[in-house]
Amino acid sequence: MSHYPPVDYYDKRIYHIDEQICALLHQRKAMTNNNPGCPPVNDVRDWAERFNLAQRFLELVFKDAWDEERYRPQIEPKEFRKYIPLMKWYEKDNYVYSTTYVAQYTNASVIKLMVDWDTSNEKRGFLSTKVSQLEMDIGKDYKVRKKGGSGTQGHRHYEYVVTPALPDDLSQLTLVIQEYRDFYKQNPTDFVIKWALP
Repeated sequence: MSHYPPVDYYDKRIYHIDEQICALLHQRKAMTNNNPGCPPVNDVRDWAERFNLAQRFLELVFKDAWDEERYRPQIEPKEFRKYIPLMKWYEKDNYVYSTTYVAQYTNASVIKLMVDWDTSNEKRGFLSTKVSQLEMDIGKDYKVRKKGGSGTQGHRHYEYVVTPALPDDLSQLTLVIQEYRDFYKQNPTDFVIKWALP
């Protein structure tokens, strides 16, 4: 669904300015390999004052320009084909990370990551936040989107959608799990898992 304002009016004198804005956004993406980050708040404040713009407006512009991918149509898996067993397992600091299979669809693959830990010393109802930002990477030829996740005491699981679909022969691929301190994946920790597939 489009959220574009349903207006008929447009001052065509600014057409080339708007075109330049689009060109600069494209240049910004290319120069930063689509990872521009956000300018410091002090810079945004200075620009807002210099160009007579609302600071909050500029903050939203840069935030959305940073995370443009979330506005693109998301590919959902269609037409299930088969399961490919993986049976990968890794333990660190009494946390167990595992994945057992790849679900193959005609247009995508789905991989689930499980995290389990002992809860004997935890208060009832406690949910660990230690494993909240885990991202998956399978190389430059594949886009990986974390579709969601959930958890209970002693367990969390995450679902990742991979496009295009992985080949049925996974032997040339490596699955990497990287932990981040933040939602925007700017502050990686030293925690990394590398699994050679299958």
